[in-house]
Amino acid sequence: MKGEPRFTYEDLLDCVAVLRNAAYGKPLAELIALVGYYVVDRDVMRMLRYLVGQGKLRRVGERGRARYELHSSDLAGQITGLKVKRSAEPWDGAWHVFTYDMPITHNAARRQLAQRLHMMGFASMGRSAWISPYDWQDVLSSLIEGPRCDGSFYCLGSASVVALGRAGERPLAELWDVLEVAERYERIAGRCGRYASGRTPRARASRAKALFSARKELTLAEKMDPMLPAELRLRDWPRTRAVARLETLRAKVHEDIKHRSNLEALI
Repeated sequence: MKGEPRFTYEDLLDCVAVLRNAAYGKPLAELIALVGYYVVDRDVMRMLRYLVGQGKLRRVGERGRARYELHSSDLAGQITGLKVKRSAEPWDGAWHVFTYDMPITHNAARRQLAQRLHMMGFASMGRSAWISPYDWQDVLSSLIEGPRCDGSFYCLGSASVVALGRAGERPLAELWDVLEVAERYERIAGRCGRYASGRTPRARASRAKALFSARKELTLAEKMDPMLPAELRLRDWPRTRAVARLETLRAKVHEDIKHRSNLEALI
């Protein structure tokens, strides 16, 4: 914005300090979108107040000591956390099938349910049949509560699924198209591995911006990723490498923040 001071490196570090305790979800992405543009402090605070008013963030503390956290109702963040946890545990080889029959008057609810099933990592086996290697019965029960989800819903747990006919020519794992997700993880790993070194303001700003960009990309990738068990993943699945490099970059940025804080204390 003409006449306004440029969004500085110091402002960027303040944003990192505010956001480093945040989880996944749209509020974090909206705040990340501010970085790198011509914004001033009041723009950041206006966005924070807006998100608090919308119920997407909650404020803890007052004034300079205030921090902002995502509400526990962040469904995308909760689901991503569950996917990460379940994919790290040994798989028992059992499949879980979810089917439903909803009236045509509830098409909006049907579309929303399908979106959430995709988010949970289910693969579609047809118009109203979905499959997952994980047991999501508890989450599904909460999703179909209320009048907007009228219909019949069934969970078939610990199922042994046998593909017949032409479907039997390919393994069940191919129901998940994860190539785009793999490409996103590769971009994250590459971006985190190319940050500038050194202690100059420009180098520190480069690292901080790379962290914001990679964190935003990781949130989207993990939302799309079905987080399949190790037995069903592509060989050399790049998520582990992407997360490790992002954590290395995050540690470096936090080191920069600590260095800056120490300098300010000396002054």
